[in-house]
Amino acid sequence: MKICRVDDLTGTEILAKDVLTPEYQILLSEGMPLKQEYVEKLRELEIKEVYIRGDEPNTKSVVILRRELEESFKSKVRNILEKYTYSHNEKLEELCQMADHIITNILEEDRVVEQIYDIRGRSSDIYEHSISICSLATVVALKMNLPAKKVHDIGVSCLLHDLGMRYLPIEYADRSPEELSETEYAEYKKHPIYGYTALRGDTTNA
Repeated sequence: MKICRVDDLTGTEILAKDVLTPEYQILLSEGMPLKQEYVEKLRELEIKEVYIRGDEPNTKSVVILRRELEESFKSKVRNILEKYTYSHNEKLEELCQMADHIITNILEEDRVVEQIYDIRGRSSDIYEHSISICSLATVVALKMNLPAKKVHDIGVSCLLHDLGMRYLPIEYADRSPEELSETEYAEYKKHPIYGYTALRGDTTNA
């Protein structure tokens, strides 16, 4: 599966994920051939990207990203703990080990890493922001002595909290919300719903 710009479609691809309307109704279902007339309809609706089936060309990149993410997370968590909480003591090591274990478990979930890969491809800013939020939330959750499963779920939620940004039909890269028109900002605020809908579809199909 890979993400593809609608403008780059040739009319021979197979859809890998449902395409939703702005009202969150299924426009085209997973597995449908993307005939030329469907491609034209997507353009009319200003849908910019879709998921298509492929020969999994990103598999190697996803594996590399997994390693990069793990190193980045662990470094960020340790830096946060050393700067704001502890300084080279047993408690620091204990929390770091717990965080490392939870982060490793999160990154063993292929679907999570694939989603992060797509986020990075769409926006490096959102990618970095998601990692930072996840790192901070993991530290706070551990400091609150929450169960490991709860910390894990919080970590995944933080990583994917801006997932819906990639479904926005507006150009938002390098623009602050204040720069958007009233119509664009109204659309921008829908990104949590887009993300929830996408992830709910993944869960349903799992």
